[in-house]
Amino acid sequence: MLMYPMVLDAGQTAGDVIELLKEMPDLRRRSAVLVRWTDRLRVRWFGFDREIFARECAVADPTRTIADACTLATRDRESAECKDIAEMPSWTHKAHGWIAYFSGTRVVGLQPPALMSAPPPDDAHGAATSAASGELIVLPFPYLDPAPAPAAAATRGESHHQTRGQHAKPPDTAPAASAPAGAPPVPTAPASEQSASAGADDPVASETGTDTLLAMPHLELPDRCQPGIDTGVTLSIGLSAPATPTDAGVMAFVSARTVKTLDIEVMVEAPDFTCVDGWKHTLTVTKADPFSKLVELHLIPLAAENMTVRQSIVRVHYSYNGQPAGTAMRRILLGDATLEDAEATKQPAATMLQIAPTSAPVDLTIRISRRDESDAARELIWTLLDCAHPIALPNAPITQKVGDRDTASSFATKVTSQVNAADGTVAIDTMMRGIGTLVRRAIPAEVLKALADVAAAVGSDRLARILLLTDESYVPWELALLDPPPSATRAPYLGAQFAVSRWLHGEVDVVVPPPATLNVKNLAVVLGNYDASSLNALPHAKEESAALVDQAAKTPALFPHVTSVTASLDSVVDLLNGKLPSATGTLAPEMVHFACHGEVLGSGISKRSVLYLNDGTAMPETLFVAAALGRETKSFLFMNACQVGVGGDELGQYAGFPGMAIGAGFSGFIGPLWSVNDQIAKGIALDFYTRAFGADGSAPRPVADVLADMRSQYASEPDPKLRQSTWLAYVHYGHPHFTLSHT
Repeated sequence: MLMYPMVLDAGQTAGDVIELLKEMPDLRRRSAVLVRWTDRLRVRWFGFDREIFARECAVADPTRTIADACTLATRDRESAECKDIAEMPSWTHKAHGWIAYFSGTRVVGLQPPALMSAPPPDDAHGAATSAASGELIVLPFPYLDPAPAPAAAATRGESHHQTRGQHAKPPDTAPAASAPAGAPPVPTAPASEQSASAGADDPVASETGTDTLLAMPHLELPDRCQPGIDTGVTLSIGLSAPATPTDAGVMAFVSARTVKTLDIEVMVEAPDFTCVDGWKHTLTVTKADPFSKLVELHLIPLAAENMTVRQSIVRVHYSYNGQPAGTAMRRILLGDATLEDAEATKQPAATMLQIAPTSAPVDLTIRISRRDESDAARELIWTLLDCAHPIALPNAPITQKVGDRDTASSFATKVTSQVNAADGTVAIDTMMRGIGTLVRRAIPAEVLKALADVAAAVGSDRLARILLLTDESYVPWELALLDPPPSATRAPYLGAQFAVSRWLHGEVDVVVPPPATLNVKNLAVVLGNYDASSLNALPHAKEESAALVDQAAKTPALFPHVTSVTASLDSVVDLLNGKLPSATGTLAPEMVHFACHGEVLGSGISKRSVLYLNDGTAMPETLFVAAALGRETKSFLFMNACQVGVGGDELGQYAGFPGMAIGAGFSGFIGPLWSVNDQIAKGIALDFYTRAFGADGSAPRPVADVLADMRSQYASEPDPKLRQSTWLAYVHYGHPHFTLSHT
């Protein structure tokens, strides 16, 4: 049985844990806790039954850490075994201890030492036990924790509108409720001009009067440093030649042939150091010799309480012509580290962040990084380096906590539950403004000023386009309440005042940059029909599906062909494998629309989202991890179901449907962060496709612009007590200029 635990860091206090458990919504379905403990350089994970864990924290001094309260130092043999989720389909083990499953560095699930409930049948939906051997055989489709008994249908105040969350039908006596393909290419040299270094020493001449220099980020940094003993370390920043044009992390610098030198801006993030030289510098290289120039900085370690060995992260961001070019990262050991410690430290690969030269500039890119690599990190580092306008930007990264006690994820969990509780009541607008204020307070003042300056520079003719490049995926930054807002005629929230898009970075399986265009010939619409299940029917979702089919028939020249897909496991698997049956063979649709029930399972760092199939079966996000539709077709996903836009770990890494889809190669994602009104969700979807494809005869509009206009509709209701939060619920992962077409 694969469980989705609450994930915590061993450095959090017992008092904080008790408060977080009190504040979380119903945790009956999350009966486990996973704790991350770093001992010297070794990271260990400990699984706990939630009730036992809560009791241990309750009797401890509230100021003691989880590590002390649960005596983790004496329980080494009880630590969980860590496995990659890719091993899950074929791996067999003795079920004598906890097993934590990961995708890269993110928690995917936790398997207990013994089944906590009866296993499902021995089929492709879960795990089966062998009575003879006592072994637990894990099969491809993770078995979710058993759902609670169906409850009465939820209503929203006086509105009685149906939502797209998991709600049981009313009793029978009650009335029924009604690069890769598609990505901007990295310029490469013609075959006749390529050498073994593929653009290493000589710029690549294009046929349009420009040169393209291919390069890798180059960092030199010692592998260890002892605060209080070493006076500092030298960080050298430059460029190096890629072995091939397709190396991970390769950057492309395009310039006119008449230009002889390139000015590349670099900014350093090193939160455990000071730098007398400053954090922002210009790396000026010549085209004739681009790889010999270095910027050298002297980093001085901050004083440490003790010499316990720990890892520190140094990041260097590259920017060219006001657009992101790349990021490189190095781990350095602080404390009394040995040579063996240093040799065992794995250095990360460089991450390409190049925004394609053919794309229109993004007005402002905001880079957000976790201070450390812990899933439970509570401090974020904000970097403002990339801007298309001549405005003043900070010369150093800004570090700021998400909250005094919350991690980003626990904060996001509370936001979702509070909005769901208040929606449809007279308190909704007051609640949204309160949440928006808290989100704004989590954003550094320097970032808010930069946003205001960019809005002024762009003017009123269009919305300023903002890209959030982040390695945390759960704080709803789009809800930040701007005071004063740049435009008095739009809803005062960040996502309505600006055309905001997100993209994930920091892992090699995420394609960066996000593609800026997608030609869609086929649109698949997956409809959840719950007439034969215990879930509420979604009558407006049915109308939504039918209207999209009708739109395609009426305007075939402007709108893609629509294929209706039933929300059965068999059909969804065919769809994700790019083998959707059709009258002319099989299809791999470039765009997929889900209109069905969705729900968030769990809380804390590792909360997860599921979609519900026709028979009420929960379809987890892990089904998207290896989907050919993402890896090969680079399709776009619009999930019009409750809460599926929520990320999966505690403000940390890439999980939930957005993270799994982006990591799998999908070109973008749209989904709501909380429960949405069925009727309003239908209207949003139909209006979105009309405007995004230009099906009304107008020019197709960028997806981020369309969603910003929809968010602004929240304020179109003059009576704040009657407003509906559905208008603000949707989040977009993709390029701020991402535009759909149909040819």
